[in-house]
Parts: sequence; C-alpha cells; structure tokens
Amino acid sequence: MKRGPNLKVAEANRRRVVSAETRKKMSESGKNKIFTQEHRRNLSRSALGKSKPPMSLVHKQKIALSSKGRKASPEAIEKMKQARIKKWATDPYYRARIIESLSKQNKRTKIEVILGRLVRECFGESEICEQYRIGNFVVDWAIPSRMLAWEADGKYWHNRPGAKEKDAKRDDWIRHQGWTILRFDEDFLEIWVEEEDGILWKRGRCR
Repeated sequence: MKRGPNLKVAEANRRRVVSAETRKKMSESGKNKIFTQEHRRNLSRSALGKSKPPMSLVHKQKIALSSKGRKASPEAIEKMKQARIKKWATDPYYRARIIESLSKQNKRTKIEVILGRLVRECFGESEICEQYRIGNFVVDWAIPSRMLAWEADGKYWHNRPGAKEKDAKRDDWIRHQGWTILRFDEDFLEIWVEEEDGILWKRGRCR
C-alpha cells in the first residue's frame, strides 16, 4: 500500500527530535497570540476523534513522585481560583457538569432525610424531587410544579462565618426566579422527628 506525501511528512515529524531551544521559541511565539472564535472552533473540530495514548504506570509514578511535597504559592493558588471563577461564570457546560457531579457525590445527611419525610407527609410522594437544580444552585427538596423548595440547615455548616449571608443571597436569587424557599434548622427537625416517632412520650415528656 502506497503512502501519500502527507502521511510521509507526518511520520517524519513524529520521528523528529525537537531541541529545547526550538521548544522555547515555539512556546514564546504562542504566548501573546490571540485566537479568534472561528480559529478555536477549527482547532476543536480538528481534535475530534483523536485520543491520546493511555499513560503508562511508570509515567504516572514519575508524575506522582515529582509533585510529592510540592506546594503551590499563594499567587498560583489565587490565579487558579480566579480561573475557576471565570470558567464558572462564562461556561454553562462547565457549571452543569460540576453541579451534576456534586449532586451525585452528595450523600444525604440525617436532617435531609428527616426533612424529606416531613415534606412527603405534607405533600405525598409523586411530585417531590430530591437534590433539585435551580439555576446554578441545588436545593435539598423541591416540588417544581408548585415552585416550592426546602433546605435543611445543619448547625456546623450554616453557623460558620459568612454562611448566613451566603444563604440569604442564594435564597434571594431563587425567590427572584418565582420560587418559595423554606429553611428548617437542625434543632427543629430533630424535635419534630422525635415527637413524630413518639420518643418524647416514651420518656414521659410532653410538649
């Protein structure tokens, strides 16, 4: 089978060893280059269907050893943080992927289970959604058809500095979308479930 000229050039380029000086020049030439949207789309299309060869175990071990004990500087940490914030604000696919992965990883806490039981006793089973996404946020329980949402506030997470202000800002945005959001704290939910199960009566206490 004859190989075309393009394939021969590609194979020759693969075998070519690029010097450190040439690599540095290539890196410097691309630093201040601004790509247009059309150019970026063309680059994405050209990469479709191409996959990198799997990394060998030896290579992975070398990377792990080289990065062991290495700490990023405060400037590098802040730079990475700002890059993630910018990506979150401008890339809806990135936001959706992060929110979906968080909702999958998120395991229900005890008070979230209690709140779900309370909501089901009031509204039944059929319409209730768990870990429901509203915009960029995920609420513990929701009924989309009625635009009702509920959150269970644990003592540890929601009493930390700045937590209440963050929750208020989040709730204001959700209410602005037409939703009604209700919050139940940990003490209320634990008392409710004890009374519901009759534990307080067994102890000889009555409210």
